Amino acid sequence: MAIVAGLRLYGLGPELANAGSLVINFRLAPLVVFPLCVLGAIGMDTLLTEPDRLSPRQRPAVTIAFVALVAVVFLSFTADYATMRRLGLAEVSPARYLWFLALFTTSAALCLIGVSRRGSAWALALIGIQFAGLVPLALSYNSVIDARLLYPTPPALVHLQQEVAQAPGRVLMLPNLAMLYGLEGVAAYDGMTPRHLDEAIRSEAGALNLLGSGYVGEIAVFLSPVRDLLGIRYVLVPPDVALDSPGLSLRYHGVDGRIYRNEAALPRAFVAAEARCLDTAEVLKLIRARTVDFRREVLLTDCLGAMPGADRSPRRDSSPGTARIERYGADRIVISAESDRGGYLVLTDAWFPGWTASVDGRETRVERADHAFRAVKLGAGHHDVEFRYAPMSVRLGLALSALAAVVTGALAWPGTAPGLGGEHP
Repeated sequence: MAIVAGLRLYGLGPELANAGSLVINFRLAPLVVFPLCVLGAIGMDTLLTEPDRLSPRQRPAVTIAFVALVAVVFLSFTADYATMRRLGLAEVSPARYLWFLALFTTSAALCLIGVSRRGSAWALALIGIQFAGLVPLALSYNSVIDARLLYPTPPALVHLQQEVAQAPGRVLMLPNLAMLYGLEGVAAYDGMTPRHLDEAIRSEAGALNLLGSGYVGEIAVFLSPVRDLLGIRYVLVPPDVALDSPGLSLRYHGVDGRIYRNEAALPRAFVAAEARCLDTAEVLKLIRARTVDFRREVLLTDCLGAMPGADRSPRRDSSPGTARIERYGADRIVISAESDRGGYLVLTDAWFPGWTASVDGRETRVERADHAFRAVKLGAGHHDVEFRYAPMSVRLGLALSALAAVVTGALAWPGTAPGLGGEHP
């Protein structure tokens, strides 16, 4: 695995019928690192359990090679610190960096002790060092990459950030760049886009392929029949691109780009006064025909208590109501909604199995709205709505992780794990 992946990673291997053409070479790096780590672990286990296999001449060579490898990694970390300080990253303080270097040095020393001595105390200490290094990261992990590590922040993006702060909404720009600047984008590649969302965005049949949903480009999103429903309030394009579309107003024009504001963008959460229950094909047909007023009515699929195709014609005098997001998280969303005559609270986040909802503390069904989004039914008056993501797969994964931790701890206990100083028959 290491040899094949290494040849491909560094461009040294032959091109066999474009094998791996769908893979960026850098992503093969873990397939090089993992085998090398396994081989290193096998070698260390051999040194611990069968030290006599090494001749007197081989022992110094192994020790020198190991120390040299650790020194190279140590120096690379030191060079990284200088770069981070030059960028002025607030998260990098001398105290934190020294703490990291102390943990790293201790880990290396424990590995050297393990090579030269038998026993398992060093292995348990190494596990403790790993926990000491990972716990602070787990407690303070920031899911947004600091843009200064990768890209500058041109005036257009500064202006866009200011616009979003005044009038929140999603932005449309080059794929995957929005998150680098603390913005919420839609266009993306390599994303695990749910099939229903992919189908709703595109104005024609979806582009499902070997990689899943494929590339959701900015042009496809801009031309999408659900562009306003997605809440895309701002569009950033190159300076030589002029957009002529109803509802767009130019907010910025500079040498680094143009920013348009979409006045027709819907909020992330809103109340639709009317609903129709239709089958999937009919919903997609109406969406792509652009005949749906998403602000006034919601198209539901797989409804309870209504036959597919049942048409509940919207009332022209209906009042939509209001909705305000009180708390927004990755797995919990709290919304305050109010409506004079009831309706459906629509949340323009992707519908996906595992999401549950409660209205005023009572569990309710999460409907698939407008083919790809979420909705819950509301009665007249004020309501507190909560969405939670708690699928069985997450609970099962948590249980398996806990079991794996127990088994790992048992194997690392003195005298139980072969190769860590335990007795052998």
